[in-house]
Amino acid sequence: MRRSNQLVFAGIAFFVLGAAVVFLLRDSGNGTSSSEGTTAVLFAKQDIQTGQLGEDIKNQVEVKQIPLSQKLPDALISPSQLSNQRTTQLFAKGDQIRFAGLAVQSLLSGTTTVGKGKEAVPVQVPFVSGGAGYIAPLDLVNVYLVIPDLVKTLNDNGTSVSGKLPYSSPRVELLLTNVKVLDVSTQIAPLNSQTVSTVPGAASTTRSTGSGQLVLLLELDPFDAEKVIFGSQVQSNFLYVTRVNKDATPSPATRGRDYVNILDEEAIAAFVRENK
Repeated sequence: MRRSNQLVFAGIAFFVLGAAVVFLLRDSGNGTSSSEGTTAVLFAKQDIQTGQLGEDIKNQVEVKQIPLSQKLPDALISPSQLSNQRTTQLFAKGDQIRFAGLAVQSLLSGTTTVGKGKEAVPVQVPFVSGGAGYIAPLDLVNVYLVIPDLVKTLNDNGTSVSGKLPYSSPRVELLLTNVKVLDVSTQIAPLNSQTVSTVPGAASTTRSTGSGQLVLLLELDPFDAEKVIFGSQVQSNFLYVTRVNKDATPSPATRGRDYVNILDEEAIAAFVRENK
C-alpha cells in the first residue's frame, strides 16, 4: 500500500514539474517576442487621394509605434518628411505612408525661377542615361553626347556627301559641365534607403527601379540649349547625364572616346591618373 502511494505521489510530482517546464518555455517565448522593439511609422488617418501636396495632408496622418518587423522598408516616420512632396498614389485609411507613393514637387511651381539669360530646356533621355532616377532637382550634372552610329553627312538636298568629319563615330564626348537640373520627371530613393535630398527640408522620393524614358529640365543659355537639342533630337544621338558634387569644379576639356582611342590608356594608367 505504501509503495502504491509513493508511485502516485511520484506521478503527481512529475506532472507538476512538466507543467512548470511548459509554462516557463512559453513565457520565455513570449518574452522574446515582446522584446523585439518598436519604431515610429507614419499612417494615414483617412483616405488620402493622389495628387495631394504634402503640406496639405499633414493633418491626415499620424505617428504610431509598431514592431520593427511590421515597418515597410520605405515607410515615413515623421510628418516633416512630407515637406515638398506630393502623393502619386492613393493611401487608404490605416496604410503606412511610403516613399513609393510620393514624389518631389516641381520646383518651378514654387519660388524657384529660371536664371537670368537662361532657359528651362526639357530633355528626354533613356532611363539609365538620364541618371537612373538618382538625379534630383537642384543637382548639378555633366552632360555627355553619345553618337552611337556612323554619322551621315548630308548636303542641302538631303543626300549623302563624302565630306570628312573632324572626328570618328560612334563616339562619346563631354558636351556640357556643371549644368543645373530644375526638375526631374521621376526619382528613386538612395541606395542606402535613407531620406536624402538636395532640396532643403525635403524628404527623398520613392524608389522603384524603372526603364523607358526620363525627362530632365535643364537650365541652359541659348547657346548650350542648341547643343542639347541637337544632341538629343538629330538621328539616333542621345545624351548621357551624370551627377556631380554641388561644389565640383567644372570639368576640363576631354578628348572624347571612339573606336580609335578607347583602348589608348591602359587600366593601370587610368588608376594612377585618378589617384595621384
